Amino acid sequence: MASIFEKARTLILSNVHSLLDQAIDLNSVGAIRQHVRDLEVARDKIADETAVADGRVSGLERDVNALVAQKQGTEQNIDLLLGDDDPNNDHHAMPLAERVVQIEQDIEGTQEELVSQKALATNLEEARMKLTAKHAEMLRNLNRLESMERAAEAREKAATALKGAAAVVGA
Repeated sequence: MASIFEKARTLILSNVHSLLDQAIDLNSVGAIRQHVRDLEVARDKIADETAVADGRVSGLERDVNALVAQKQGTEQNIDLLLGDDDPNNDHHAMPLAERVVQIEQDIEGTQEELVSQKALATNLEEARMKLTAKHAEMLRNLNRLESMERAAEAREKAATALKGAAAVVGA
């Protein structure tokens, strides 16, 4: 079964590829404008998800650090109990030792989740960067096509004016 990170990666890449495939065969300014808007929406959604993933990474890092500090504190308490030369209270160290084992398991699980979340955040950032680059390319193409369209309209108006002038002069 695919991990959540693999599923998210597949979903993101399929959406990116779909948008890029649609952009290849564009032939009208209106269609390009719509694809630019679609790219902006997709880019913004991925940026939001990237921020959420980064936040989760930060939260998991804090959780790992807190668990490590908790483990160290518990180990210090065990050392104090066993190192005080009073054998009557050594039995209190056993539950603390069990707690250290539990904390170690919690640390391991949280670290595994952190690795997975970091990979997801990295993939989302890569997808965001690709969409941003594609968006910039589409904007350049749109500006170029709009400029060409304006130039064609100006040529048509000039040709119409020349025909009108030729008709007046030739009459």
